[in-house]
Amino acid sequence: MEVPLPPQSPNDLILRSLGVERRLSTCPEYAQRTQRAGGVSDLQRDEAVSWLLSLTAHFEFSHETFFLGIDYLDRFLSIVKVKRRHLLLLAISCFMIAAKMQEESDEQPTLAELVSLGNQTFSASDLLRMETMVCSKLKWDLATVTPYNFLHMFCSDLSVTRILPPALADRILREATRALEHTSLYDFLQYPPSLRALSALLIGVRNVVMSRGMAENMMERACRRLQGLVAVPPEMKAAEAVRQCMCDMCFVLTEVEPCPSL
Repeated sequence: MEVPLPPQSPNDLILRSLGVERRLSTCPEYAQRTQRAGGVSDLQRDEAVSWLLSLTAHFEFSHETFFLGIDYLDRFLSIVKVKRRHLLLLAISCFMIAAKMQEESDEQPTLAELVSLGNQTFSASDLLRMETMVCSKLKWDLATVTPYNFLHMFCSDLSVTRILPPALADRILREATRALEHTSLYDFLQYPPSLRALSALLIGVRNVVMSRGMAENMMERACRRLQGLVAVPPEMKAAEAVRQCMCDMCFVLTEVEPCPSL
């Protein structure tokens, strides 16, 4: 008789995901290292991310499809030099792979739809070849972990421990997801996905909880519980890294937002 495994706690899932994060991490300077002399620049990479966001909205797909597409894009660009003229083909291929991983089979975009959205700049066979190349270069290691995954795990953990009020948890998650989407920029690759997720979550708390004192208390408790469960750059301490990432996110989101205190 097979004995069922006990359900995993949010903390167990976070620890396991940190291992995947370490194994599949992308070098934050990959544009300078692998995309020199005619390759894709950091700004062009960010343009490709905006295409992924537009495709996700066009097909009304999940946030996870968007973040998976970014992960595949960055990991591929970190090991393969790509010409600018092939970037749209690469981005749509990464989106197609992410959709296959995340969305229902009967909702998958057709090759004809994707070729059309690419302005007929490539063929269906080009798209299939690029899909195979991406999967091969990533060694078919497609079950990755994204900032959005960590965000959900962190929200679950903070809900179980009653740090996040149940009545506000969904709104905080939406605000944090918005922060992650709008800061999916090349410059933020210096921060690991788990760190970006925690920073976005704290921004979500600050934006949703009306009472400043209550928000600061909730942010402090959340940070104290989770900052030991995020990856940080080697030269920084956890609290410092969270604060710096939050400040950078606030600057991008509002350009005038003062850095919230912890």
